[in-house]
Amino acid sequence: MINMRREAALALEEILSRGGYSSLTVKKRLRAMPESVGEAERRFFTSLVYTTLEHTISIDAIVGHYMKTPIAKLKPYVLSCLRLGLCQLRYMDGVPPHAAINETVKLVRSSPFRGLAGLVNAILRRAQKEALAIPVTKLVGIDAEKEPVRALSLTYDMPEWIVELWRRDYGQEQAERVLQRMQTKSRVCLRANTLKADLAYIKERLKARGAQQSSLMETAFYIEHMGDVSTWKEYQDGLIAVQDESSLLAVAALEVRPGHRVLDMCAAPGGKSTFMAQLMENEGCIISRDLHAHRRALIEENRERLGASCIQAQTMDSTRIRPEDAQAYDRVLLDAPCSGLGMLRAKPDIRFHHSPQDEKDLQALQRRLLMAAAEAVKPGGRLVYSTCTLCRAENQDQVQWFLKRYPEFVCKDLENDLQAIPECDRLWEKCLTLWPQDNGHDGFFVACLEKKK
Repeated sequence: MINMRREAALALEEILSRGGYSSLTVKKRLRAMPESVGEAERRFFTSLVYTTLEHTISIDAIVGHYMKTPIAKLKPYVLSCLRLGLCQLRYMDGVPPHAAINETVKLVRSSPFRGLAGLVNAILRRAQKEALAIPVTKLVGIDAEKEPVRALSLTYDMPEWIVELWRRDYGQEQAERVLQRMQTKSRVCLRANTLKADLAYIKERLKARGAQQSSLMETAFYIEHMGDVSTWKEYQDGLIAVQDESSLLAVAALEVRPGHRVLDMCAAPGGKSTFMAQLMENEGCIISRDLHAHRRALIEENRERLGASCIQAQTMDSTRIRPEDAQAYDRVLLDAPCSGLGMLRAKPDIRFHHSPQDEKDLQALQRRLLMAAAEAVKPGGRLVYSTCTLCRAENQDQVQWFLKRYPEFVCKDLENDLQAIPECDRLWEKCLTLWPQDNGHDGFFVACLEKKK
């Protein structure tokens, strides 16, 4: 019989100690479980992993408060068990405290580190008595006026460097709004694929699954619990794709039409390319590139499943400028590699896999891609630059740099074009920053750059 808490502890160790990615790690362990494991158990495992990741910073502060030595000296598996136990005590109301403590201690006692079971038991019992009903800042003695960044970090479970970045970019008030929104749960967004069936038919199928249609885009549907969507007949038949609504909005800004020749520069796994094919009714040509062959294969898989026959997938370095690409495309989409800070609700491990040192490397890569994109756009054509981050240096500053370097481009006013979008603030003229909405889309940035004729 599989112990879901043990599975969660091993997953956390892989993610937090060995740099694994949460979505891949969780999916791998779910698929390795026997078919006899029920949906409720699978959801419990997933909730254990993601809830612990979402609160690791405050949990580690509690562990550190009760430890005489730095928590970094703990064995990674034991630390994962402690994190898991504290998460259940403090953040998962459906778990009885005695179960959270006793089952965590059993995990350690049955491991090669059984000698540390007493320490784990002592920390969890002290936390149960002292640390569950008060803010972590109060427990560890943080004065918000003297240490505002540290206080916000512990309150919203966000690394201090991200708190500082958002305070710098957006000011204290807006930064705290973003931090608050990152605490809300995101729902899964499904895109209806009208290349395979009428929207009304797909809507009925998704309604039966408990999905709700978005008020922004008619092809977007939100669902609370979906399990492994790849097992759904709707998915296998190509009626739906898992795709956040914010990325659909970026494609909408491109305004592709049937017959267009389009370049998707960083296309894998192919969600935006296949949505463009849908909007183009499979008439025209979409060149979808990725640097790695195994990721190009994902584009091809989605192309075949969704019936997007106008897509040509290529393994290619999009920073390279090729003679055959010069002014060859009506539309170019550059959904650039970025720090991903707009997706922290869906992928909480991003906060542990990125650092301030990554920013300069990302900016340099984004600019190389933008230079290649500029060469590929036809006169009168359009380039959409998008990211899934909330970082001015990767967003507005890049657009400013681009417009100075390429005066033949102008920035189109997306706020006028996409007036129906709520919850978006203009942080720099004409570009859109989409803030994470309560139970809605992720954070996203979109800029539309038109080339003069």
